[in-house]
Amino acid sequence: MKAPALYAGIAVCSAGLSCCITVLNLASRFVMSLGGFVASGGPYEIAQPAPGWILAVPASIILCFVFGGISILLSRRTGGFSLLPFAWSGLFLSLGFQFADMGMNPPGDGGTAWGWIICAAVFVPMGLAPLVAIPAGLIQRRRLRSRYPWLVSAAEPRQQADRAGRAVYAFCVAIGAISGTVTGFILYGLITG
Repeated sequence: MKAPALYAGIAVCSAGLSCCITVLNLASRFVMSLGGFVASGGPYEIAQPAPGWILAVPASIILCFVFGGISILLSRRTGGFSLLPFAWSGLFLSLGFQFADMGMNPPGDGGTAWGWIICAAVFVPMGLAPLVAIPAGLIQRRRLRSRYPWLVSAAEPRQQADRAGRAVYAFCVAIGAISGTVTGFILYGLITG
């Protein structure tokens, strides 16, 4: 089993990714409830001013890249699975469902917001793609290992974690994801007042 600091780091990365995705989703939902567009400054009349906390949106996107990059390094060091396909799926599926819900129930006069429905139709398959590709990749890797064990072992850049290490890794990821989601809701509540 690897050093506990590596597992703690992967838990922090998992928490950071899920917190950022949660804040981004809640902020997106708020902006969509205002009609999907907010602004501040500029020469034109602003129909809906941007709230002061709107910088949480680009900050959460940038932090997703930071936590994702660090998680790549830690997953290689521990021999665990990558968090990126799950973060990608979490982000695009949740935003896709936001678009679908707000498209069917748009703010204001009602009807259907077809632009948001189209976004949902694009985002949901983008979110499902890694979840479909992961099992297919595992099946392909097993086939390659059985046919060409020397090729696969030479191509793998890291050692697979032992069974206990994999269990600890998965536990850290799960705890991080749950705590990050809860923290995202709390953080969003604090920054929006």
